[in-house]
Formats: sequence, C-alpha cells, structure tokens
Amino acid sequence: MPRISSYATGFKQQVIELAETDGNRGAARHLVVDKGNVIFWRGSESQLYKMAKSKPASRNDAPFYGELESKLIDCIIIARVPPLAP
Repeated sequence: MPRISSYATGFKQQVIELAETDGNRGAARHLVVDKGNVIFWRGSESQLYKMAKSKPASRNDAPFYGELESKLIDCIIIARVPPLAP
C-alpha cells in the first residue's frame, strides 16, 4: 500500500467519529491509519470541524521566531542592495 503524506479533513473527521465508538486502536485498525494520528486528530477535533472537508492540513500557524525572521529579512535586504557610489 502506498504511503499517504496527508489526509483530507473529511477523512480525519470520519476517523474521529469512528474512534468515539470503537476507540483509537479500533478506528486506526479499521481505516488503516496510525494510532498516533488518531490520537493527534482527536486532540485537535475542534479545529478540524471548523475547516473545509477537502482541505488537507492546517498550515496557518504563526512562526515560532517572528522577530528573528523579520530581522533576518532586513539583513538579507541590506546585503542585496548594492553599495552607493562615492
């Protein structure tokens, strides 16, 4: 069986609903997904039900190092600008 890198939100919701009745291990075995994924998806259940069913993942988190990233961008811009002629 090919390895799937991401699952649609509708599938994750289906797994959560099955896990509520059969448990994490039963849902994982029945739908052929890792039990760790089932546990993680149940933990983020409220966020998953707010998303569109066809969307594969939530990638809208804020960066961990926002201030550092902005300083890095400033340094790159300064390095790219050619020096002024004397």
